[in-house]
Amino acid sequence: MAESPIAPAVSTKPMVRPEGPPGRVDLLVVGGGIVGGAIARDAALRGLSVALIEKRDFGSGTTAASTRLIHGGLRYLEIFDFGLVRESLRERQVLLNTAPHLVRPLLFLAPVYRTSPWSPSRLRLGLTLYDLLSWGRSVPSHQWLSRDRVLQEEPGLDPAGLLGGGTYYDAQVDLPERLCLEYVLQAFDQGAWVANYARAERFLKEGSAVAGVQATDLESGAPWELRAEITVNAAGPWADDLAERASTRDHRLRLTKGVHLVMPSFTQHAVVLRARSDGRLFFAVPWLGYTLLGTTDTDYRGDLDHVPTAEEDARYLLAEASHAFPNLGRLGVNSATAGLRALVPSRAAEESATSRKDRVVDHAAEGVPGLISVLGGKITAARHIAERVVDLACRKLGRGSSPCRTHVTPTHYGTAPKGRPDSCQGSLYGARQALIERMALADPDLARPLLKGEPVLWAQVDFGVRYEGVRTAADLLLRRTALGYRDGHALEVAGAVAGRIAALLGRDEAAAEADFRAYQEAVERLEPQAKGWGGEEVKR
Repeated sequence: MAESPIAPAVSTKPMVRPEGPPGRVDLLVVGGGIVGGAIARDAALRGLSVALIEKRDFGSGTTAASTRLIHGGLRYLEIFDFGLVRESLRERQVLLNTAPHLVRPLLFLAPVYRTSPWSPSRLRLGLTLYDLLSWGRSVPSHQWLSRDRVLQEEPGLDPAGLLGGGTYYDAQVDLPERLCLEYVLQAFDQGAWVANYARAERFLKEGSAVAGVQATDLESGAPWELRAEITVNAAGPWADDLAERASTRDHRLRLTKGVHLVMPSFTQHAVVLRARSDGRLFFAVPWLGYTLLGTTDTDYRGDLDHVPTAEEDARYLLAEASHAFPNLGRLGVNSATAGLRALVPSRAAEESATSRKDRVVDHAAEGVPGLISVLGGKITAARHIAERVVDLACRKLGRGSSPCRTHVTPTHYGTAPKGRPDSCQGSLYGARQALIERMALADPDLARPLLKGEPVLWAQVDFGVRYEGVRTAADLLLRRTALGYRDGHALEVAGAVAGRIAALLGRDEAAAEADFRAYQEAVERLEPQAKGWGGEEVKR
C-alpha cells in the first residue's frame, strides 16, 4: 500500500543570509539547481548537518530554462529506455502528491498526419505502453481521437493529411524555479546553512581527500572556507569543470542547448509535434497565458554562463511548428530563452537520442575520497537522484539507519489552502499564501499590485526578501513571480522593485541603480533576440 503524504507544517522562519561560513558539516552541496536543492532537502530531513551554495540564484540555470514539464518521457520509449520512463512516471506521481500547488496534470494531444514518422497504430501502442508503465497514477488513461475530434480540440491545426490523434496526460510545473526554491527552503527550515550568490573557487584538501571548498560571497567579496565530511558536486553543466579541480578522472558530460520561444497563445492544449527535418519531438505548451514552444537539442561547446539564442534556433522551431499550425507565421515571438542540459555521454550520435539517465560518481574509487558528483539527470527525477545521493552519503558517514521520506513529504509550502487562489498568486505560495495576505492587510501600500491587471502585489516583494532569499530584481520578477516574462517584462516597475529590495536589505541608492541595470541586461538577453522572429510567413 502506498504511504500517505505527511501533513505539511507552515513555517514562518525568515531566510536570513549567512554572514560567514558554518562549522564543519556532514554534507556540503555545491550547486543550487533543482538537483542540488533536492539533495540538501533530503539530507536535512534525515538529520544531517548541511550547507548549500549556489553561485547565482537558486534554480536560475538549467532549471529555469526547461520546458517546465514533469513527465515520463514518451519519446524515451523509442530508445527502449523503459527503466527511465517508469522511474520518471513514478516521480511524476510523487510530485503531484507532494507539490499540488505547483505541479498539476496536463493534457497532451499528439496529432498524426500522413507524413508523420509515427503511424496511428504505432502511436496507440506507445500510449498504451505509457499507461502500463505509469501504474499507480492519478491521471486518466490515453484516448484515441478521430480526425474531426482532433480539429475540434485544436482548430488551429492544419486539416490537410490529418489522420487523427491521441491524448494522454503528463504534468506541468509553471515555475520549476519555485519547486527548486521550496526544496532549498525546506532544507533551510530544517537547519541547513544555505547561500545564493556564493561561488566555489577551489576544493579544500586533507591529504588526497576533499574536505570542502573555498568559496567567495559574491555580495561582500568575503572568502568563505566551507568544510564538510562529504562534498557533493551538483553543478549541472558546470559539474565537469568543478570535478576537474579535484584532480578526478575525466567524466566529460555531453552538453546540449535547449531553446524555447514564448509566443502569443495559439493552442488549446499542450501539443506534441514531430519535426519533419530531423524527426525529433518538441512541444507547444500553454504557459501563463502564452504558448511555450520548444525545445531544440544541439551540442554546445561555448560559454556556460552566457548561452546565446541564435536566430537559426528560432527559425527551426517556427518552421517545424508551422507544418502543423499554418497560421503560426503571423504571430510574433515575445521572448526566447536558452539553457544547457548536462547529459551522460552514450554511443548515440544524435543529441536527442542521448539518454537523460543520471550517474552518481563516488570519487573515492578514483583516489579522491570525500567527493561525490552527480552527472546528468532531469527535473522530474531530481527527488529520486537526491535519495540515491543521500543514501550513499549516509552509508559513508555511518548513518545508514536514516530512511528517506521525501516521497511522502510535501514541499516547503505544502498544499494550497482554501480561499482565493488568484490573490497574490496563491497557487505559487500554497500554505504560505496567508502570510502574504496578512502583510498586505497590515500595510495598504503592500496591498497594491506591482502592475495594473496583474496579481503580483508589493507584499510579494517584501515576502521574497524576508522569506525566499530574494537579492535582486531579477530574482523577484523572473524566478519568484514570472512577471518578467510577460509583455513588457515589467520594466516599468523594475526600478521601483530594485529600490524596494535595496531598502529592505540596507543597500544604498547606487546599489539599487546597479540592480536595475542588471535586470535590464537580463531582459535584453530575452527580448532583442526575439525581435523580427515570427510575424511573417515562415518558410516550411
